[in-house]
Amino acid sequence: MNKRIVAQELRKIADKKGRFTAEDVVDVAKHKEHPLHSHFEWNDGEAAHKYRIYQANQLIASVKVDIQIEYRTLRAPMAVRDPDLPAHVPGYRMIESLTHDEDAMRTVLVEEFSQAAARLRRARDLAVAFGMSDRIAELEHQVIVLRDEVRSGKDARQ
Repeated sequence: MNKRIVAQELRKIADKKGRFTAEDVVDVAKHKEHPLHSHFEWNDGEAAHKYRIYQANQLIASVKVDIQIEYRTLRAPMAVRDPDLPAHVPGYRMIESLTHDEDAMRTVLVEEFSQAAARLRRARDLAVAFGMSDRIAELEHQVIVLRDEVRSGKDARQ
């Protein structure tokens, strides 16, 4: 995928109305000669199956469980991505199946903190682009430090 070309094409779509939706992108990309055409699955049977897989992933992610810890009740996902699988292999594990597996718990938390740091990095970049100064960089740093402590096995529960 050539990100420069993708960005160029998305800009063209946005320039028409000032904003755009995913539907707008699909509409222009359906033409076989369009540069974005190859980024989509056009076989309806295959696309329908992939969409059902997407819906199943959304369904799995939507289920939360209450976890009672001392006097607090936390709401957490019921299932998380299986930390024992390679990144390209889909799969979930119920969180209760991970509670006695330190390595698996650590892997799940490292991934969660990595995602949080990435979102904070994105927020920081947007804040800079919008000319707003804030403390996002420090928060991002704290999340990265916590992630690294979990990864190295230090007790991050303190």
